Amino acid sequence: MLSPIQKACLLWMSQGKNVADIGLLAGRPVAEIELHLSDACASLGAVSLTDAIEKAKLSHEVPKGKGRVEPKTPNPIDAEVGARIRSQRRAIGLSQGKLAFVAIVDTGGFGSAAKKVNRTPSAVSMQIKKLEGQLRTSLFVRSSQHVALTQSGEKLLFYARRLLAMSNEVVAQLLTPDLAGLVTLGAPNDIAERTLPRVLKEIDDAYPSITVNVVVGNSETLIDRAAMGQLDLTIVNFASDSAVEPGELLASEQIVWVGSKGGIAYRREPLPLALYGSGCIWREAAVKQLEESGRRYRIAYASNHSMMQRSVIGADLAVAPLPASYVTEDMVVLGKMEGFSGLPSFDIRMITVTEPTPPMQIIIERIKAVFGGDMRSSLPRKTKCIPK
Repeated sequence: MLSPIQKACLLWMSQGKNVADIGLLAGRPVAEIELHLSDACASLGAVSLTDAIEKAKLSHEVPKGKGRVEPKTPNPIDAEVGARIRSQRRAIGLSQGKLAFVAIVDTGGFGSAAKKVNRTPSAVSMQIKKLEGQLRTSLFVRSSQHVALTQSGEKLLFYARRLLAMSNEVVAQLLTPDLAGLVTLGAPNDIAERTLPRVLKEIDDAYPSITVNVVVGNSETLIDRAAMGQLDLTIVNFASDSAVEPGELLASEQIVWVGSKGGIAYRREPLPLALYGSGCIWREAAVKQLEESGRRYRIAYASNHSMMQRSVIGADLAVAPLPASYVTEDMVVLGKMEGFSGLPSFDIRMITVTEPTPPMQIIIERIKAVFGGDMRSSLPRKTKCIPK
């Protein structure tokens, strides 16, 4: 029995799409798509993807709600190449259990890992039990609060990540040799700190032949560098009420006044501020509001890194204008009761400087996917290690 994702992958293959195209359509890494296709072949007892498509009788099916799609001449992965890749995965020891194991560590739980590998939580649990039985050791200690790695789990994680990297390299070389190249990406400091690591990690895992060079700076500088052709694409922060709307809108964020939870810095005179450097739209909006209201202030801390702002807010040394998504449990939004008025919103936009190449398109789609999700999401939780 084929799973929905396996059936969809075979259907797209029957319509002439390659693995990279399917990855973009499904929002999944190429390595994962290849695994679904391999599993589909195994489930159907097929010797090649062409054979699997024939056995599944998918060549004339149409996805619901998409309208009629004219069947195209199948362009599946060559059977010999597909067989070599499946053999290579087995040879390097990359089993479904090890993939599930890494997913649990990266996401912090069995339920979230199940979504990542497109399995049910019970199936993931069974894969881990099977893996623990094969290795004759426990890999996790489970509790209601978190999942902790044992010392054996820590050792396996080191080798499992190496195997996954080798597998991705094989897939990149055999399945998507055209997805290689250098892309220069610009980003403001705040995006580079909280969002880009997740994007770059996903790209590095799925497309090891794509090299991304990141240029970090304020939005004004990035726009200038883009105009001079020094960047392939860039993310910028832009005032929402601006008459100019460069590039493509990724998201809109509300700027808020932020102080320490239970703190008193907002009561001090003059008001101590922690601000970004000149040219920052958050800074300009905050200073403009204070000057119009006649409130005395001093710039106690100035830096182009949000880490400084978060640190001094946590220590109750200053207040700062920050995006609402930056507010954490140890912070509080300051409003009318504390003597602050609302601040404007701002846009996060992406400017594509040149005609997108296939590697650029991969990066563009991953950036859109991240900003289309939860802006408050952080990097994957780290799994603790406890003595065996």
